[in-house]
Amino acid sequence: MPQEHERSLGLWHAEWETLPQICRLVSGALQQAVLVSEGLEVDPQRMAQNLDMTQGLVLAEAVSSVLAQRLGRETAHHLLEQCCKRAVAEGRHLRAVLADEPQVSAELSTAELDRLLDPAHYLGQAHTWVTRAVAEHFA
Repeated sequence: MPQEHERSLGLWHAEWETLPQICRLVSGALQQAVLVSEGLEVDPQRMAQNLDMTQGLVLAEAVSSVLAQRLGRETAHHLLEQCCKRAVAEGRHLRAVLADEPQVSAELSTAELDRLLDPAHYLGQAHTWVTRAVAEHFA
């Protein structure tokens, strides 16, 4: 089977023309990222306020993931979707709506629900990505 390095000589000429432009664009994007990150200030209090404005909806995926293991993915998705819609319609926090839902309270304790809806406990894959980036940087 022919491999990429065994292709005809004519194709690389077309690519060679765009390569310098791609490098310039990446360089420009990197310079802008550096400028933005140098002036970045983290305001934990404001971040918490922004998360609170979502009334817990931003953390629905964490609850859905755990419920999917216990109820099945489709059932959990449908249940969370209905709870989220009800939370928005009633102007209530998702935590309160979930606590009132018998199917949820049968599967999740109050402590589990509190932990799942605490942003400090929901970092997703962030730890894995940071560990990998640090390892690659110092390798």
